[in-house]
Amino acid sequence: MLKPVGKPPVAADLIFLDRVNFSTVSQAVISCLNTNNINFNDVWAFVTDSASYMKKAYNTILHGLFPNASHVTCLAHLLQLVLEVFPDKFEELNRMCALVKRVFCQSPKRRLELRAFMMQQGLSPLMPVFAVQTRWGSWIKSVQYLEENIDILQGFIPTLPPTSKAVRDLGVLLEGNGKLLKVQASFIVEHSTDILATLTKLEETSTPTAASIFSQLEDLSMLFDYGRTADAEDWRPKTREQLKELNEDERYTCSELFKQAMAECSTKLQAVIERHPCTELFKVLPIFDPAKVSGLKPDIKDYVQVVPALRNVSTEEWHRYIRMDKSDAGESVIAIPKKGNVERHFRTVHKNYDTDFPPKSELRKRRVKELKSQLSGQQSFFSQLTSKAKAATEASFRVSHLIVKNKKSFQDGEMVKEAFVEAADSLFRDFKNKPEILSSIKALQLSRSTVTRRSEAMAVDLTQQLWKDITDCECFSLQLDESTDASDTAQLCIFIRMVFNDMTAKEELLTVLPMKEHTRGEDIFQSFKNFMEKTRLPVCKLVSITTDGAPAMVGRSNGFIAKCREDDAFPDFLNYHCIIHQQALCAKMLNMKKIMDVATKIACSIRARSLQRRLFRAHLENADCEP
Repeated sequence: MLKPVGKPPVAADLIFLDRVNFSTVSQAVISCLNTNNINFNDVWAFVTDSASYMKKAYNTILHGLFPNASHVTCLAHLLQLVLEVFPDKFEELNRMCALVKRVFCQSPKRRLELRAFMMQQGLSPLMPVFAVQTRWGSWIKSVQYLEENIDILQGFIPTLPPTSKAVRDLGVLLEGNGKLLKVQASFIVEHSTDILATLTKLEETSTPTAASIFSQLEDLSMLFDYGRTADAEDWRPKTREQLKELNEDERYTCSELFKQAMAECSTKLQAVIERHPCTELFKVLPIFDPAKVSGLKPDIKDYVQVVPALRNVSTEEWHRYIRMDKSDAGESVIAIPKKGNVERHFRTVHKNYDTDFPPKSELRKRRVKELKSQLSGQQSFFSQLTSKAKAATEASFRVSHLIVKNKKSFQDGEMVKEAFVEAADSLFRDFKNKPEILSSIKALQLSRSTVTRRSEAMAVDLTQQLWKDITDCECFSLQLDESTDASDTAQLCIFIRMVFNDMTAKEELLTVLPMKEHTRGEDIFQSFKNFMEKTRLPVCKLVSITTDGAPAMVGRSNGFIAKCREDDAFPDFLNYHCIIHQQALCAKMLNMKKIMDVATKIACSIRARSLQRRLFRAHLENADCEP
């Protein structure tokens, strides 16, 4: 990732490493900069995670190549290390998260059974949330799901057949420690909210956080420090109430475990604050943000070391800058930012205004009213332009959608616009705003290139909607059919039918894969496997596959279905033979050869000569039949 000054970050390159060490990382960074023609002297910061090979790459190789750069460890990665205290300290809860993932992740059937069980209980069918090691905060979200639904799992797991070791282990864990695990889950959810919020804010690249991050880190540090010595009555409300349901020994054990976790979080967070190279910068950045100056310390000496230019600022000027009263330097007051700039502009540019329009006079009131009216007119002018442009763009999309829907040429957009103008000239002849209507129609953009761009934009949006549905659905089935087009190219059509939480279903065309060479079972499987890996299709949600019953699809050894069952990436799924193809096969079994031969001979005889076609058409017209 490259972050040009004053611009959002961009993905400069994606490099796959055979080995991960400081040498390969350094080579990848240098290759990326050379590819993008970036001068090494222009690199100001080298931001990485906290891995040791990243630090060694900078200290050993890159430090000498980037003379103006500093190595900065990503603050979000460091806060994630603080969050990792919870799964390390709460081993039984971490084990339960892992068992829930093993029971439900690769089994759509169990997820459907859990949904049906929850609906029988009159509850909203919420599916388990799985922890992913590379996704920040996913373990906390998994714990939150367990905390809210542990009672449901205690009733559902015994209904599953105990054929899987994960099911048996999860049942034993819930039966023996269910209440204790629920209290631990409540504690983690309640006391990790603040650090998760900070992580989320750091992930939002469009939101500047440097000026406020230090105060958030201080708040987190105070929270964890308080937890070092907290009693059972000092925890947050939900944890406090659930602790009362435990016996005295369990309550003491849980409180001690909670204090140990908070103490370890506090130690790690304090190390992050002390060792991060930008900590001192974070402290002084609020100086340059007028919205946060009221939170600065009254003693200017606390900031002089980082900002030496503050030595020339007097204490009185400093207190005035941070909006502090002289009589009480500890009490801040609210002020309007840059009010002095407005006053200076008024005194220099409009110095005769008070003379021409005396304060509190009727003349001044009328003048103020006129200025406000002029401002409203200017604002409405720009808003009208914006609304007209939006309406024209929306109309362009609607017409482009009709052109694509009716399979017309993109050039027809200009013809549609011309027809629209001609029709409007007659339809709106007596309208007073006829010129405005015609002007809006003429502003409509329907050139061939515009319709092409609109069609591409709609295609991208439809694709995004489809993949969002695939991500949100609970399970899906696939339908595959292979046929040959007019250019003798075999095309593999794949349809997908998705089922969602509310038991609604949606069917869409997933993709069309060209089969340019052979169409054997292994060729079809390889083509589909490449598509699946390229698009990251969540095949773990697959429950069934429907085919046309051809040998290439259902062959026992080399068919597509057999290849899928052999692949470990595919879960257990059902295989169906398309009912429409079965009907076609049944039609072929009927002995209609005699009838079809006579009908074919008659049709060919009529079509063979133009005279016979004309005579047959005239006969149909005489018989009042449609030719």
